[in-house]
Amino acid sequence: MENIERSPNSFAISNKDLQQAFKSITLQKEAFTGIYHSHPTAAPFPSKEDITHHIYPEVVYFIVSLRRRTPLVRCFQIKEYKVYPLKIITV
Repeated sequence: MENIERSPNSFAISNKDLQQAFKSITLQKEAFTGIYHSHPTAAPFPSKEDITHHIYPEVVYFIVSLRRRTPLVRCFQIKEYKVYPLKIITV
């Protein structure tokens, strides 16, 4: 989705794009289970802004850190402004 803030330091999605995404999920009978985003220069841990602006406590948040040569991915659930690390299991 397009970053309507047009900033290298923050990201926001338009309501129109968000509504279209949820409509597509519903029409395809899919489930909204997670959100991912990158931290180009920071560790893969939710920032203060990530925690403050979370609005989907039922989904998991994947954060990809690009600060090293090899990307590092971590997963979290954020509920009531508390961060809970989750284990990523690959099959």
